[in-house]
Amino acid sequence: MYQPYRQLAAAIILQAVGDSVAGPGKTGTEQLGNYRSALKFVRSAWFEQLAAMVALDPEAVRKALLDKEKRQKVRSKYLARRSLAR
Repeated sequence: MYQPYRQLAAAIILQAVGDSVAGPGKTGTEQLGNYRSALKFVRSAWFEQLAAMVALDPEAVRKALLDKEKRQKVRSKYLARRSLAR
């Protein structure tokens, strides 16, 4: 697989993870829309195709993001890694 496509697939998935772990925010906000779109995306066939491109198990990612308790754990790890990257 052409490396830039893999990087793009990974970036799209990371954006969805970030939007979903950020939570819904307040009603009517952009964050709420992003959250809903992210959850819709991880349920899609397109997500499965992108996950396959970067060797992710789509079902494991879904479980982590759709289960509220697991999403909190993912959120903690995501925010910790994001702060280290800065």
